[in-house]
Amino acid sequence: MADLTAIKSMDRTIEILHPSPSAHAIGVRVTILSIEDERMEKIRRSITNNRLALEARGKHFKAEDIEENNRELLFAAMTDWEWYNPTGDEKADNYDADAMPTFQGGVPDFNKKNVMAVLKSLPWFHGQVNEAVGDAKAFFDNSKSS
Repeated sequence: MADLTAIKSMDRTIEILHPSPSAHAIGVRVTILSIEDERMEKIRRSITNNRLALEARGKHFKAEDIEENNRELLFAAMTDWEWYNPTGDEKADNYDADAMPTFQGGVPDFNKKNVMAVLKSLPWFHGQVNEAVGDAKAFFDNSKSS
């Protein structure tokens, strides 16, 4: 029998899909960690500590605080993203520069400011990342990629 401590979650890459019923790839892939990954422990504890500190002062989290904390968690769970032309290789004859996905007119670098802006502005994008981060089982199956 294998030592259970050897069982570790793995990063995984998800394909962001168009929110329409056709759910086709839009040209964005996001690499994520499980919410339960040990690398997420610091941010989870920080959010909990902030909430406890507020409650100790007789205050409560507002809806905006909860939403912001969720975006913070998702940013911490994201290790990278790739924006690409979903119609083909840039060197191929069928390359269509207009098919390249953009956000506010450009391809955003992977940094906190840009990720937070995308997550806040695009609820369907946020929802897909949130759902994937919460799917704990998927991080233990390296053959599964959404």
